[in-house]
Amino acid sequence: MNKIQGQELIYGGPDQGFVFDMKLENNQNEKFLYIIENNSFKNLKEKISIEDFNFIKKDLHILHGTETREFKEDLKSGIVKEVGKEFYDYYEIEKSNLSLYYYIEKDKYIHIYSFGETQPCLYKLYLEGVYELYRYL
Repeated sequence: MNKIQGQELIYGGPDQGFVFDMKLENNQNEKFLYIIENNSFKNLKEKISIEDFNFIKKDLHILHGTETREFKEDLKSGIVKEVGKEFYDYYEIEKSNLSLYYYIEKDKYIHIYSFGETQPCLYKLYLEGVYELYRYL
């Protein structure tokens, strides 16, 4: 696996709906809403090798929900028993807390996106990175 592009801010503004309708040029003009609905980062683990998944996770400083500070605090306070460990089955970039998504282009490139509300009514969409697979899907 090889990283061929780093982080790039695609959108920063007040309208979440605008982002959903946005077409992403690198992805054959796919609407971002399709990516949000169908390509949660946690499902990428089933699509690529564990080595490639761990490479991306390490490169972008991505934590599983059970690796976060919040989980450890909730575990100590007993909240995890109430809500269940499956509540923490998500991935996020350590410093941003934005939701993560992926898109596989031509079975050769993986685009990783982060998206979410960073301040009240202010949304950001980042292309976190593009990776080239050596082993095609």
